Amino acid sequence: MTKERTLPKSLTEQEFQLIADHCYDVTRKVVRKGKSVTPVIIAGTVAEHGLNVKLSIAAPMENDSDKDNVTRLMQALVQNPDLDFVAMVCEAWFVRVKKDSRLPEGSLADHPDREEMVGFNIMSKDCQIVVINPLRRKPSRLIRGKLDFSIRFTGRMAREPETRN
Repeated sequence: MTKERTLPKSLTEQEFQLIADHCYDVTRKVVRKGKSVTPVIIAGTVAEHGLNVKLSIAAPMENDSDKDNVTRLMQALVQNPDLDFVAMVCEAWFVRVKKDSRLPEGSLADHPDREEMVGFNIMSKDCQIVVINPLRRKPSRLIRGKLDFSIRFTGRMAREPETRN
């Protein structure tokens, strides 16, 4: 008996929002306690009744090799027909680049305009979005980021050298 192959499920903006909401709820509790956010990969499915997280694993991010391996793992996981999404939650630095400006050179940790955030890098089979949630210290709080499919981002975690949300 052969199983009929179906096309990958394409997620709606509302389903991406459900995933981002889940990531935010879990992360906000950690930040409120003043703790660092441990990098984690979450994978699962989305249905009418909500989110079904099937996998949640710590993601080592100590060096460039770890970061490359996490990227490859995410790209492989999202291709699994039993999963609709994979998301990575982690603390990071980011720099807002104005239109027509050059990208910063060197490490963002040394950039004077850097901001701290908790990022949600959410991939579906055919889309990728990064939700930037600014992180404030003293007192520790996480500012909810917005789903914005117009943001352009670059870096190791982008599927292409440059990705548009």
